[in-house]
Amino acid sequence: MNLTGQTLDTLDFSIGEYPPGVSEYLPGYGFFTEIVTEAFKAEGIEVNYSFCPWARVWLNITEGNSDGSLGYLWNPEREEEVLYSKPIWDMSFSAAFCLKEKTFHISKPDDLMDYKVIIQRGYSYGANVDQYLASDKIDYCVVETEEQAFKMLILNRAEFFLTNNLNGLYTIQTFFPEENTFTYYSYDPTLNGASFHMVVSKKHPRSRWIIERFNSGLEKIKSSGLFDEISADYLPHS
Repeated sequence: MNLTGQTLDTLDFSIGEYPPGVSEYLPGYGFFTEIVTEAFKAEGIEVNYSFCPWARVWLNITEGNSDGSLGYLWNPEREEEVLYSKPIWDMSFSAAFCLKEKTFHISKPDDLMDYKVIIQRGYSYGANVDQYLASDKIDYCVVETEEQAFKMLILNRAEFFLTNNLNGLYTIQTFFPEENTFTYYSYDPTLNGASFHMVVSKKHPRSRWIIERFNSGLEKIKSSGLFDEISADYLPHS
């Protein structure tokens, strides 16, 4: 880690587990991490990563033991302590996946009452849908894994599988790479609009410089097509 006024050629980031965005067990340490690595590389900067629990990651950032981290959603409390980069990925937490061959009109939680849906054990789907599920206003079945859910869609056991767009698309790419079968609708617009960012402590003496370099590099890899190439390794081709 370099906290001096010298030119930064290497940065040390702390990160945790949030596959497929960030993971010690994926090539390049995951989708988000590869984007960050290549964005800084475009600016002539190398990034080293160390993994630890997310609570420790936050302490490392705010206590000055790390140059930054990635995979953070914006919230007002965190913004008091860190600077946020441009978005790495825009997230939809209300993705209702279905077969492309079928036509649906889904735009709000009430619309799900007309269909059978698949949910994953232990997940929350927003206050409205959680309430409907608890009161059996929505017909549903429960699975343990996303792979099971998509197989059930193929077998027409239900119309929709509720998840988020990142995990859903990654599951399709991992287990159904040859399929051009699925699409998704947003079932609750209030759960959308979130995005994942890189963050740097405001106390870091080069915080704005680091953010500016990343934002510049991100634009470069988007313009060159590299961003889309990395995305294609994790998500289905459009």
